[in-house]
Amino acid sequence: MEKFSAFRDPGTGIQPFLPLVPPAENDPFTTLLLPVRGVLAILRIPIFIITTLLYCLLHYSLFVILVSFDSTKTNRKSQESPWRPRAGDIIVSNWTSWIDVLWIAYR
Repeated sequence: MEKFSAFRDPGTGIQPFLPLVPPAENDPFTTLLLPVRGVLAILRIPIFIITTLLYCLLHYSLFVILVSFDSTKTNRKSQESPWRPRAGDIIVSNWTSWIDVLWIAYR
């Protein structure tokens, strides 16, 4: 394996062509931390579920709010002169957010 030491990164010492050595299974420190890892796993599962549910709820409510704004706009459309872009028109925008992309995708 000495022939690959020339490819070692001089700054970090990382050897990209040598396989990684897995940690020892019978390490006493790993054995002592096993209950702590179990408790952390039990605590992280509800946090993950709550975060996922909040994300889905907020995502759905944002969609409903944006669609309701769109429907109120269409009710006033008969009073205003409609602006309808045609093929070849150039539309310039000085700012667009990811919410606009979601709104257009769900519209």
